[in-house]
Amino acid sequence: ELLLEGDLTARRMLLDPDPLVVDTAAEALVAIGDRTVIPAVAQLLTNPAPRVRQRALDVLGRLGDASLAETVTSMIADPDREVVKSAITALGGIQATTSCALATRLLALPGDDLQDSLRVAFLNVGDPAVSCLSGVIETASGQSLTRAIYLLGKLKAGSAVDAIIQRLRDPDPAVRRFAAIALTEIGDPRAE
Repeated sequence: ELLLEGDLTARRMLLDPDPLVVDTAAEALVAIGDRTVIPAVAQLLTNPAPRVRQRALDVLGRLGDASLAETVTSMIADPDREVVKSAITALGGIQATTSCALATRLLALPGDDLQDSLRVAFLNVGDPAVSCLSGVIETASGQSLTRAIYLLGKLKAGSAVDAIIQRLRDPDPAVRRFAAIALTEIGDPRAE
């Protein structure tokens, strides 16, 4: 009963105008871990306050409910960049980035400010993301390509070494630089 009471209070606190209260409420909901809050928290994604939407995404991602993949994916079009970052991270938390179509879409989102969120999302997914990212480095160009190479390096994807080595000959210097960095991070002797 005390957990339920704390849960209800935390959900109400997500609507508080004070950002510190919203942040604390989000952490409390995750700490309580009661998955019955998921529908009520998902409803907060339509709240006009960006901070509320952002923290609702944080809670949903950390509670890990894959049934919300479509709802969370829709938030990557949010006008607030912090909400977009939280949506990307939440998608990793709910393992939705194992969908190659979604992974490709995330890699194509404009803006260097998304790099950390993409890293966290794909690291949360781990090995299942490697095949999608490997497919991207075969077909993509520009920012999508450099992001995929970067993420394969962070995932230490030994299976992608040969494809990354091929990108050392890419005409784009940024692609070559990211390929060299990724190969160093992977540490595979073939890269030498």
